[in-house]
Amino acid sequence: ISKSYPADSPPMIDPITLFGIPIHAMSMADAVDQVDDWCRQPLGERCRYVVTPNVDHTVMYQSQAALRAAYEDASLILADGTPVVLASRLLGKGLPERVAGSDLVPALFQQATKFQQATQSTLAVSQSAIGVGGHDLLAGRPCSAQNRLPSTHSGRPAWAKPG
Repeated sequence: ISKSYPADSPPMIDPITLFGIPIHAMSMADAVDQVDDWCRQPLGERCRYVVTPNVDHTVMYQSQAALRAAYEDASLILADGTPVVLASRLLGKGLPERVAGSDLVPALFQQATKFQQATQSTLAVSQSAIGVGGHDLLAGRPCSAQNRLPSTHSGRPAWAKPG
């Protein structure tokens, strides 16, 4: 996957490729700073989203075109699973740490709270909080990723088959 980012984006760390997936070699702190920087930029036409592959995703990525398409359009790909991080180290690619989406969201709110307390301004992350659900309510249109992933009757993307 080859990516180009708009000129107004902060410089990104080049991803490493692991199991065919480009994964950004970032720590939690780096990821929080990157998303925080995006939140401080004006809303544009581009919907930014983060994906966090774990072992299950790395297996599904090999055969699921819809999952690969969602990953291709992601602005940031972070290693969620510890086995993914360990495999990167065994293969000499060395991801710095596990950055789980379930840990990233609270860290973003913590960063935004600190910013709000320091500046007495509104939460910069409020725009991202809306994006967490995959819907850009401020602009009144769904993110492209939500449209790209066909859902089953359970609301689960078609590629996410129950265990």
